[in-house]
Amino acid sequence: MSQLCNAFQDTFWPRLKWPDFASMPAREKVVIVFPLAGFSDWGEDFPLDREEQVSMSVLKEASQQLHPSAPHLVLPPFRFVTGPKASAAFAMDPDEVFEAIAEIVRDVKASGFRKVVFYNSSPWNEDLVDATARDLRINLGMQTFCINLSGLGIDLSAELSDSVLSEAAGRLSSLIKEVAAKPGLANDGKIPEQEGDLQ
Repeated sequence: MSQLCNAFQDTFWPRLKWPDFASMPAREKVVIVFPLAGFSDWGEDFPLDREEQVSMSVLKEASQQLHPSAPHLVLPPFRFVTGPKASAAFAMDPDEVFEAIAEIVRDVKASGFRKVVFYNSSPWNEDLVDATARDLRINLGMQTFCINLSGLGIDLSAELSDSVLSEAAGRLSSLIKEVAAKPGLANDGKIPEQEGDLQ
């Protein structure tokens, strides 16, 4: 069986069968990890998909640490993001990126899940991912969180040792565990309507 990417198969969404989803208890408490990775030139010794290689390696180890104590599923990485720098490849327009992400999250919600962690490896997409998470919280009532690879102490332009990657995986594991422990949004995420005009 070929791999779509470097992922822990027990928690990788595409590897689950429909009975796995049908029998999954308390789906609203399951954390969905949504990886985003761009293509960029990080140096002559690194491939264009370095962001995905590093971020998914860290996520795979974190997912193994979490399973099965913190229920979570990992989506396939979303690979076409913005890239304002000349070193970026296959970049998309920010509006297109937002619409594509929103479409995926709508499907995640339709499947009964409510918590989404946007796990972003691209430094040029941090603001976009933050804004997208806020909009989807408001528009869809999803409980959204953002974790950036840079916040885990990873410098993509540097050589990375196994110990550095393992430390980042430990940090990521702790953050996802925190998200899993958070209570769901009140009123199923719906923002209460205000009576009268806002002053």
